[in-house]
Amino acid sequence: MERIKSYTEFINESESIEFHNPINEGEVNFRSDKYAIIFLGGSIGQRNSYPIFCKGQMGSVYETGNDKEALKETAARLRKQLSPGEKKYYGMSYTVIEMTPYKIKEIEYLISKQQETANESIED
Repeated sequence: MERIKSYTEFINESESIEFHNPINEGEVNFRSDKYAIIFLGGSIGQRNSYPIFCKGQMGSVYETGNDKEALKETAARLRKQLSPGEKKYYGMSYTVIEMTPYKIKEIEYLISKQQETANESIED
């Protein structure tokens, strides 16, 4: 029979476990790296630090790098971790794209629009 943990044992154990946010976990340097993993889909409440349009959807840059094959492997691993509901209902996925000058300008433009929107005051 398995031993049941006490409350204090559970609390101490859960403090040692690091929880991570699946969005924006990797290192992002979209101006100098050649490729990027893009997180697509998700719910309305999920904010994008580095917003980008990809495959007709709004997404966010998850991680960047110069090794395309390593990024493809990471994207495949991340897709496997998604539940069927996240994939179908929320349309969540990870894909690898090449960072062209147009994509870099698009990210910078969308970031500037986010900052303008955040700075606007709401008037009645």
